[in-house]
Amino acid sequence: LRADMPPALVFFGDKDPWKNGWDAVHAKMRSMEINTVELQLTPGQDHGFFNKDPWQTTTLHAAARFFTRLGLLSGEPTTLPPR
Repeated sequence: LRADMPPALVFFGDKDPWKNGWDAVHAKMRSMEINTVELQLTPGQDHGFFNKDPWQTTTLHAAARFFTRLGLLSGEPTTLPPR
């Protein structure tokens, strides 16, 4: 971990067993005042939930919006989140 980490978007389900490791890394990042990493936590989901719809489309939409905020993409996402 470095104070000048590039922006990143992280997706976890709250039932993902890997989230415990993320929590430790995130605590360390906070102690280093790293605020370039965004977490999107999805209730009731396990590891890899974003690999299948409706979550795949939802996370692709969120990623497109994230990249647009960074100026790496322009316009609205071409994927729409499920209703």
